[in-house]
Amino acid sequence: MWLLILALILILTVLGFIFPRIEYEVNIFRKARFDHLNSRGTIHKKLIKKGLVKIDLEIKEAKRRLQQLNLEKSNMALEENRELENTLSTIIVNTELDDVPGIGPVLKERIIRSCFDGTIESLRRAGNVRGIGEEKYHAILHWVNTKSSLMPQLLRKDFPGKNEIIRKYSESEKNIVRELEKGGQELKEMTELRELSNAELAKLKPVSTFTFLKAYKGDREAAEKVTQYLLGAFPEWSKIPEWFETLMTKYGTA
Repeated sequence: MWLLILALILILTVLGFIFPRIEYEVNIFRKARFDHLNSRGTIHKKLIKKGLVKIDLEIKEAKRRLQQLNLEKSNMALEENRELENTLSTIIVNTELDDVPGIGPVLKERIIRSCFDGTIESLRRAGNVRGIGEEKYHAILHWVNTKSSLMPQLLRKDFPGKNEIIRKYSESEKNIVRELEKGGQELKEMTELRELSNAELAKLKPVSTFTFLKAYKGDREAAEKVTQYLLGAFPEWSKIPEWFETLMTKYGTA
């Protein structure tokens, strides 16, 4: 009986030491969690994360737009070159096709109506035209090969209609170049802002409730981190950094 009483007294004594300790641990953890959640570092961390969500979307859209503009620029250059080549080809075919032995005005017009699509290469189909025998067809092929090989050189020279075509595409090309330059600069600025924001976020990210808890239990290293964390991305008494202001102004509504 006495042993049972002694054991009960021992248990109550131990519990008397344990319960206050448990209560202390619970209370200090609650304080650490509350202080962490409401600290300047956590507030700034949430704001930066929020801004980064939107800036990532904006960067993705900017890259897509630049790709589209580059494609438009390439397509426009191809279209301009195609129109120049077609114009020059039409001039050459109309003025020089009858230089081919055996091709007179009537046969020339028949070939143009039947085969010509704006490119000299299309005259390779002239073998199907009525009145074109094997000898004339080979002569046409020789003429086509010669003119095709000279085309790059001839395109660099002046010919009727060339300046008008160049002017036609020039303003549109300038507009695309201006948009590319503007879009490229905006993308550069957004990328730099994202890098600065991510760098600051990397400093704030490691600090958690448990960092506060360790600091409150006397850990010096944790205490230094908490002290810095309480300042946030910048101290309350200092001027707001330009990068943070830009992030909040332009991307803070993500």
